[in-house]
Amino acid sequence: MRNLFTIVLCLTIGPLPAQVTKKLPNGLFCFIDYEGKRLGELGTWSKAESFRSQSPFAKVQNVVGGTFLLTRTGQIYRVVDQVANLYPAVTALDLSHQHLKTLPRRIFQSTQLKVLILNHNQLAALPSEIGQLKNLVELHLMGNQLTQLPTTITNLRQLKRIILKGNRFVELPATIGQLDSLQTLDVSWNKLVKLPATIGQLGNLQTLDVSWNKLVELPRAIGQLKSLMNLALWNNQLQRLPAEIGQLQNLTALVAFHNQLTELPREIGQLSKVTWLNVHHNRLVQLPSTLGQLKQLTGLMLLNNRLPQLPASIQMLKKLEQIDVRNNPVTPQNQRQIIKWLPHCKVRFQ
Repeated sequence: MRNLFTIVLCLTIGPLPAQVTKKLPNGLFCFIDYEGKRLGELGTWSKAESFRSQSPFAKVQNVVGGTFLLTRTGQIYRVVDQVANLYPAVTALDLSHQHLKTLPRRIFQSTQLKVLILNHNQLAALPSEIGQLKNLVELHLMGNQLTQLPTTITNLRQLKRIILKGNRFVELPATIGQLDSLQTLDVSWNKLVKLPATIGQLGNLQTLDVSWNKLVELPRAIGQLKSLMNLALWNNQLQRLPAEIGQLQNLTALVAFHNQLTELPREIGQLSKVTWLNVHHNRLVQLPSTLGQLKQLTGLMLLNNRLPQLPASIQMLKKLEQIDVRNNPVTPQNQRQIIKWLPHCKVRFQ
């Protein structure tokens, strides 16, 4: 179960599970993983916060009082939370929860910045000067009132992560495809009705979260995202998934619950690395036999659909640990077959 939880968690925080701090006998703090193993690459600190599940950073402090943002892979950025405290050695600025409606111009003179966090303010627009911060690798804008991005955003060619969660976007600009270093794009909890076809140009994208929007379809170009590992589509109005989704050869987690899907494309069987498939609360009436080709699958969530039976090919899913088919009209005969086919799998019928 811990492995299954970790897979879902990866959709929002990236490739590693959340780490927690541990106090050492010498009074310093280190980080450990879920198994209690010390993570030496994350260092030791005089003060340290645990990683929150929704954040790629933990705030830490060294023995001489310097404050940094620490990533899950051990990268550090010296951080301040006031514009007045900026100086050349500072590479991260966190102005979250400061009721900002506009941004101080001094920010855009600090071209050394690599991380800019502006979460939970009252920003209705980003100034075009954002394009001057050409060293940015992280831009966090969660919980504002943004409806569009300035055209100069395309100047941020080193940007690896952009978080637009909880704004008011109805669409993304076609120029988003020019951010070719992007690895994480989170536009969840907006009002998107479509995605631009140019999203397929994001060849380095590993995580795409478009959950809690109003999407009715995905562009066929989604299949061009060859590096994509995590795809979150839940709580939209999707009626189908394009056949091109089968081209996502590096995908490990596909979460598409609470949509209006009536079927899954046969091409889904080409997702040879998928370990987690969650399509509960849809309108599925059958599953493709190609589902049995997902040899790495460990979790299959199908509850609250309209499935009278599951295909015999699921007996090929030797790594499946959990399958949930509650609130489906699965026949008693098929239920007995499923238990026989998957003797080592936890199956939930009710």
